[in-house]
Amino acid sequence: NGVPVGSQVGAGTGRGAMLGKLKFEYGFSDDKYVLASDLGYARLARSGTNEGKTLGVEADIHLTQKWYENFKTNYALGILFPGSAYTKEAHVAWGVQLRGALTF
Repeated sequence: NGVPVGSQVGAGTGRGAMLGKLKFEYGFSDDKYVLASDLGYARLARSGTNEGKTLGVEADIHLTQKWYENFKTNYALGILFPGSAYTKEAHVAWGVQLRGALTF
């Protein structure tokens, strides 16, 4: 019941995707904190019957905090601006994430 790689995306028969992503990162307080931002752009490989090829633009910002040598937390916020490959009724989507990682 899942969507296989390269299958329909959006509101038409468009298939596949190409993705480009830029990342900016800055560490401070001896890298105890790392502030980073990602900007991504995606488009369909084949537009098919979709109105356009653009899947959208996504922007993320995240902060990683190093509590101990082996424990970090990550706080993130992301927003997606859908492109013309989706229906005209597609809305902006956003999400937040909180993660913890223990390394041993």
